[in-house]
Amino acid sequence: MTLKGPVLIVDDDPIYLELVVSTLAPKGYHFITFTNVSEAIKEVEDNLLYKIAFVDIHFPENFSGEDLVEVSKRYNHQVPVYTISGHNWALKGSDGIVVKNERFIQNI
Repeated sequence: MTLKGPVLIVDDDPIYLELVVSTLAPKGYHFITFTNVSEAIKEVEDNLLYKIAFVDIHFPENFSGEDLVEVSKRYNHQVPVYTISGHNWALKGSDGIVVKNERFIQNI
């Protein structure tokens, strides 16, 4: 089997990470996972190589998934990054208007 990836997945919920990995690993994908945005940002800045990224928007720390998206665009601008969330409010900006993000996947 040819390995596909690597796929970067960043989510503070280890159960969600395990779900994604266990679902896609049998299809030949391999992964780089983080539960902490600041660690993921450091690795991306240190030239972490990946072909696609899925990043949770909301984290209980100083950085958000949006911070990682911005860093990823700066260092790996050709790599597609999809933001994910299980929260409806993650779609809304500070003004309450739904944020337009063509690469948003809601986990419901």
